[in-house]
Amino acid sequence: MPLAALLLVNVAAGFALSLAAARELRASPRAVFALQSFAALCLHEALVAAPAAFYLLARHTDWMLGYAVAGARLPSALLLVAAVGVGLAAVGGFALGARWMRDHRPRQAVLAAGGCALAALAGLALLRARAGVVGTTAQFRGGFGLVPFWSSRASTAVLLVVMVQGGALAWLAWAVRARLTPEAANSRAEAALR
Repeated sequence: MPLAALLLVNVAAGFALSLAAARELRASPRAVFALQSFAALCLHEALVAAPAAFYLLARHTDWMLGYAVAGARLPSALLLVAAVGVGLAAVGGFALGARWMRDHRPRQAVLAAGGCALAALAGLALLRARAGVVGTTAQFRGGFGLVPFWSSRASTAVLLVVMVQGGALAWLAWAVRARLTPEAANSRAEAALR
């Protein structure tokens, strides 16, 4: 199911950002939720990931749910809760990754991020009969009117989401890592002393 794959990819993104924020996580005694990198991730999830997930869920509900449930029967509030859950998955991945960074076990975060991403890809590959066609649940169960994924509007939306979210995550990881280098910390400390 594409929703489960999206959820796993967001957990992997949380682990990856914890790797990028390793210096801040190790240097600061504050709680994880009080760190700048945590706030930046929450902002990213609220402004980029959750709206993208909600759009895909609202526009291509049956396909995102793997034709397990007819999307017309689900209230839009439930789709909103699912989109928020996708965002919270990344926050949870970051929190767990932060614990590993503070325990000086970055390899676990790398393995967890890779494992989540691999599980998402493997799940989509195993369920390609469901993920490879777009339509309604009735069309899927009846075997009529389905459109191949790459010929559908869902492919355009998914590619746009992947490009925007991937670019935003890459920029976020770069910004978190660049802001927290020793040189940047020293220059901020010198500026504060003036």
